[in-house]
Order: sequence, then structure tokens, then C-alpha cells
Amino acid sequence: MYHVNPLRFGPVPRNTDAADVVGDIFFDMFEVLSVPLACADPTIPASKKPFECKNLESTDPTDVLNKVTLDVDSRYSGYAMCNIGSVNGTDPMGRPCTPGGYCCYCSAPHEQATEQLTIGYAPSAAPYPPSSAPCNATVGLETLYNKWGPESEEKNQQPCFKDYDCWTKRSGDKLLTKDSPGLWYSVLEYGDCDEHPEPSPNCTWRVHSVDKIVNGTCHTGSFFGAVRKAAPEAFANCSKTVNTTDPCWVRGFYEAVLGPGRAQDRQRTDAG
Repeated sequence: MYHVNPLRFGPVPRNTDAADVVGDIFFDMFEVLSVPLACADPTIPASKKPFECKNLESTDPTDVLNKVTLDVDSRYSGYAMCNIGSVNGTDPMGRPCTPGGYCCYCSAPHEQATEQLTIGYAPSAAPYPPSSAPCNATVGLETLYNKWGPESEEKNQQPCFKDYDCWTKRSGDKLLTKDSPGLWYSVLEYGDCDEHPEPSPNCTWRVHSVDKIVNGTCHTGSFFGAVRKAAPEAFANCSKTVNTTDPCWVRGFYEAVLGPGRAQDRQRTDAG
């Protein structure tokens, strides 16, 4: 599995979220690559900035991408949202979280879809924070196709108001299929078998190997470079050097990957 975190936390995913290959690429396109557009948009007040602007995992300059192999008890439980606490002592949802440390929250079952389907700057977004429920020691699992795939009615009913909102909303249409649905995992510290004498019902995962650690800036730059090589016309008006924070490069990337016309809300286009 793969997971992104600031270098200081190390490669082992304790109290963090992780993903398979498809899930990790989706995370990049859904929450990371749009940051230069979404968070610098002067027309949106700070209180209304989308989730990724508050996600310290998406914006830390020391981010690394870790590839690890875990031995896991496959009796998965509900997915937990694990985030880094802000200086104000809250996670991006406004829930208590130690500043600079990870904390994980599991949502009440009836609120999971609402919590994770709020897209960008939407006046109709559900109030935060959602209700929480106790987490289990078992690894949490989220199948992304069900909530962000092309057939997700809840996702398709949510409007997008900015090009970056529409691109993140449409990323699942491009990446997620029934055969490769994309998976997100939540790996909680108290399920780590090294923390428990064996046998223990709370021993649900252990590290098999740390396979690779890649600098986040290098990873994103290589990603952009590969897309430009495949679709140079999308970057024709951009600087010659790859720049993952340049709005021209970000827009070129999404247009190349998702195709033209994906920056508009399909609902409004169909209606008008």
C-alpha cells in the first residue's frame, strides 16, 4: 500500500490513511494537485476554502510517498479519516486533534457518505463536524468506486462551482472502475501487533516491509512530466520547465488527463 505523510512521521502508517495504486492516484487528483488553484483562489473566503486547503498532509513541503507492505487481518472495518491537527488543536473537520499530530475519527454509518462526498466550495455542503463513532482495531477499508465512481448518484448530484472543483469531482469518473475500484485503508496504531502480546484480538496488522520512500515534490514532478510527454499540447502556453504550483501547469494537467470540457458542471451544462 501507499501513503503520503510529512517525513518526520516515518514510513510506517500508524494512525494514517493509505491506499492501493489506484486509490493513491485518486488521492493526488482529488486532494493534492489542485491545491495551487483551490487554496489561492481570491474569490473564496478562507472559511469556505475546500477541504484540501486545511489538510496538512496535502500541503506540507516535507511530504514523502511511502510504499509499504503490511500483513493484515482481512476482517476490515469502516474507514477512519486520519488527519494532522492544526495549531488550533483541531483536524480539518473541526474535531479535537493534538497540534502537529495524527488523529483518526470514524463516522457514524449514516453520515459516512455525507462526510466524504462534500466537494469543494458548495453552499449546500453538510455541516461539519459529522457525528463520530468508535473505531475498531481492524484496518478500515473504503471502496472508492462506490462514492466517487461515474455511477455515484450522490456525487453526481453535488454541483461544482469552480474548474478545480469540477476536475476533482470528475477524477473518479476517469480513474475508478468496477474492476479497479480504488481502495483507501485506515491503519490505526492500536491494531499494530507490535503493541500487543500475542495472541490478542487487537493484533490486526504488522509491517512486512518498507519498500520505497520517494520525495513528494519529486513524485509530483515526475507525474506532471509524464503527462506533458503524452499530451504536450495541453501545456503549450506554460513555462518550459515543469512547475507543479503554476496554475497553467495545473490546469494543463487536469485537461490532459480528464479531457476538454471537464471544467464545467455537467448538471448546469445539461440544464442550460
